[in-house]
Amino acid sequence: MHTLGENHDQLVDYLTDRGVPDWLANIPTMPPAYVYSVGEELLNSGKDLLDWLFPDPPPPCVGRKC
Repeated sequence: MHTLGENHDQLVDYLTDRGVPDWLANIPTMPPAYVYSVGEELLNSGKDLLDWLFPDPPPPCVGRKC
């Protein structure tokens, strides 16, 4: 819900700054903001899963025996 709130607020602010009345910018933009936010969270979750499965390798030993 946090991601949805942030994305929706940004969209409503963008529209109201350009003269769209708040009542018109607020409710109709909820479904598209929801779909976008779900996609964003899916991408974030996938990245987190891949980072967990394949962590970065340790840095190579430089100037000393390992």
